[in-house]
Amino acid sequence: MKRDSIFYILFVLTILVIRLEVFIFPANKIMIDGLRVNHFWIGAVLVLFSLFLLKNYNALKIIIFPIGLGLVADELTFMIFSHRTSNDYWSVYSIAGLVIIMIMVFVFREKLLSKTYN
Repeated sequence: MKRDSIFYILFVLTILVIRLEVFIFPANKIMIDGLRVNHFWIGAVLVLFSLFLLKNYNALKIIIFPIGLGLVADELTFMIFSHRTSNDYWSVYSIAGLVIIMIMVFVFREKLLSKTYN
């Protein structure tokens, strides 16, 4: 299987799994010292980790980078276009924005990979 196909499949699976998890367990929250941590920030840390700390580990990067990107993409439009309530997470704006981001990642996946995995 081609590298860009693996990348996109992991990206989409991450989004589907996190959406399913939020649907099944809507009250499930990650708390650190009383502060709620959204999966956006976990994804941002994974993306940064894969880009800067794993320079020579392309096999690990092909797993960590799309998972982190999927976590970021899932919550990005929700954070931008809503009041951050659980109903807004399932709003038309949140889902439509996510679909647009998924299409953009699909179209530019080879360019993303060429810049990321040198």
